[in-house]
Amino acid sequence: MILLSGMISLAKTTKFNHLWRSIITNNMKATLEFNLPEEQDEFNYATNGFNYYHALYEMDQWLRSEYKYNGKEEMYEVREKLREIISENNVKIE
Repeated sequence: MILLSGMISLAKTTKFNHLWRSIITNNMKATLEFNLPEEQDEFNYATNGFNYYHALYEMDQWLRSEYKYNGKEEMYEVREKLREIISENNVKIE
């Protein structure tokens, strides 16, 4: 995670025509290519994936706490709707 964080910081401070980001997992390699600055939004979406995941996870856990420990029963339905939306978008948060 530190390496990726450093790459993101480098990408934000340095001008690149092409940026290659490689992810190595189980002897497999995936490379994402972005033409910056034209594809800056796409680059941000791809490199902030963990942040998006973490925000959804935190919201899910907060809703759980609200109905389980604070007696706010209406939060159960809100959490179910959040989980439905997450599932429809093929995202797993657990």
